[in-house]
Amino acid sequence: MSDERPRRYIAFLTERASEEEGMGIFTTWGELTPCGEWVETNYQFADPTRNKVIRNKLDHHWGETPAAAMAAKADKIRAIARRMLDQADELEAAAAAEKVTT
Repeated sequence: MSDERPRRYIAFLTERASEEEGMGIFTTWGELTPCGEWVETNYQFADPTRNKVIRNKLDHHWGETPAAAMAAKADKIRAIARRMLDQADELEAAAAAEKVTT
């Protein structure tokens, strides 16, 4: 892979979330192919014989900057947050129902 081609970034959510930091998120990058339709990422393994370049179709998940890539995950984070608020209500309702029946 070469430093001459433009980079594109993609974000991934982790399973970690905290009050202080919110949802865990990180980015990785690849280089735009000359045709502009693909992003090539170079995967490095401990065993160098397994290293390879993976070609990913360029789509709306890829951003020109890490911030743009992370912003593409905003809707997913909002959906998770809504579900977590509903879950908190469900847990409290279940505990309240348990008190009534005992």
